[in-house]
Amino acid sequence: MNNTYIRSISISLFLLLFALSSLPSQAQQTLFPGVTGNALIDSLRKHYKPTFVASYDVARDSMFKSFNYEAGGIECFYTGNIVKVSQSNARMEAQNAGYNTEHIWPVSKFIGRGNPYSDLHHLRPTKADVNASRNNYRFRVLNTSEVTTFWRGAVSQSTVPTGNLGEWSKTKKGETFDDSFFEPRDVVKGDVARAKFYFYTMYETEALAADRDYFVSQMNTLRQFHQQDPVDGIEFLRTLKIGRMQSGKENPFVLDSTLVRRAFFTNYTGPVIPPTPAGRFITEYTFSGTSSCDDEDLEPNRQNLGITFSNFFRKGVNCNLVANAFNSNGWPTSFDVNTYIGLSGETSTNYKAGFSKKDTLSLVIRRSSTGPNQYRLVLAHGNSLTTLREGSLEPAGSSIELNVAMPEITGLTQFEVRIYAWNSTSSSGTFRVATLKLVGDVVNTNVGTTLNEDTPDKARQFELLPAYPNPFNPSTTLRYSLQSNSYIALSLFDVSGRKVKDLFQGYQSSGFHEFQLLADGLSSGVYIAKLQHGSLSQSIKISLLK
Repeated sequence: MNNTYIRSISISLFLLLFALSSLPSQAQQTLFPGVTGNALIDSLRKHYKPTFVASYDVARDSMFKSFNYEAGGIECFYTGNIVKVSQSNARMEAQNAGYNTEHIWPVSKFIGRGNPYSDLHHLRPTKADVNASRNNYRFRVLNTSEVTTFWRGAVSQSTVPTGNLGEWSKTKKGETFDDSFFEPRDVVKGDVARAKFYFYTMYETEALAADRDYFVSQMNTLRQFHQQDPVDGIEFLRTLKIGRMQSGKENPFVLDSTLVRRAFFTNYTGPVIPPTPAGRFITEYTFSGTSSCDDEDLEPNRQNLGITFSNFFRKGVNCNLVANAFNSNGWPTSFDVNTYIGLSGETSTNYKAGFSKKDTLSLVIRRSSTGPNQYRLVLAHGNSLTTLREGSLEPAGSSIELNVAMPEITGLTQFEVRIYAWNSTSSSGTFRVATLKLVGDVVNTNVGTTLNEDTPDKARQFELLPAYPNPFNPSTTLRYSLQSNSYIALSLFDVSGRKVKDLFQGYQSSGFHEFQLLADGLSSGVYIAKLQHGSLSQSIKISLLK
């Protein structure tokens, strides 16, 4: 090979690298100039939401073989570790080396499959161990003192590394989901943010149905990530390639770096939700990958507007660790009304839940050879226990699928679905629930709150959103949006209508606002947060558990 040829190749590589590094600044464009807030989000969804997305297997193959294949290897999105693979069989070889596919918007935080599941704009290859550690936690900048695991290359450690901490991804695994977070390495923070803003913009309905608070609780962090790590040439070219495969639709937040500010931080009033929605609710528990006996870890796959479902819980029995199921032992030898497992539902202010003959409870259960061979499904509401179905669990070790028609009951604000089991021959005998799905109805009663002076906000000049978390201890965040610059008063009342404290009074600009309410000086119980806007007001209930 002569020197002229070598020099030619070197120059070509230099020009290519230069083009990649400089491409975004040259290619950035302003989409929908002058449009902001919800109107801009509507325009982005209309013009950039793909109608066609490849199947999940095809999408993953494309990601490993094309979009993330570089110089004979695949780089882990979160750690920077590179595994060498052949391009023709990149996905399988990477999987054999301990890689899988990361959904930057976690699967458990949106309902359904289809396009949201396979959309390549939020898929990345990662090492399976760091992907599992990331879990479905929210993103946040972490202090080194709260990090439980640091990740870089092929290394994971619990001690604080030396050198540039920005090269490490970090996990904080707290005692609950709300206290667990993940911080990606600096070089991909912007990629994470732009994928998140894209997903929420295109699949807002699916995201809100699973968890109304998941996105809004991260918005400011994601904006910080977006500003800290601007679009580079690799990210820009990647979205162009994906666009060719997905109805010609690129990620607009990569094309135009001003969209994050203009869409979500200028005149944004939050998701537009019908003021008096009525319809079905569905909650599901699949316990996929469950590796902890903590009650707080077994959360439902989806939540619904107007009603909140608890994590799957146990009362009077123990937990027997097992993957992909809720496994319990310590069952009694005879029926005990205080020993059961199950879930609870609680409606939001102005909402009521109910069931009709078209509604169902579906679940898969099984027992061990020494586990309880009798079961009873019960709906607990008020002071009533309604038996849905009961029977025997035979034979042992076989999964039993139950599909139960719900009774006709309306006007529920709280209820529990309980599963009783008994007649075990050993305290170590187990009872297992692999899946559970409950379908019912929820309506907005439009009757205001318990405070008589409340009036409906017909003009939608403002909106007081659900608090997060709720119940809370030691703090919760009150969230509200204003359509225009307004003088508002935010106050806290007890359930008798007595004002406990004034939280905020004054003028605020239009848009989305948050107020952190601390439990200091408050006793356990139910309170009402009230937002006053002129002669109009809105209220929500919040519960403090100490």
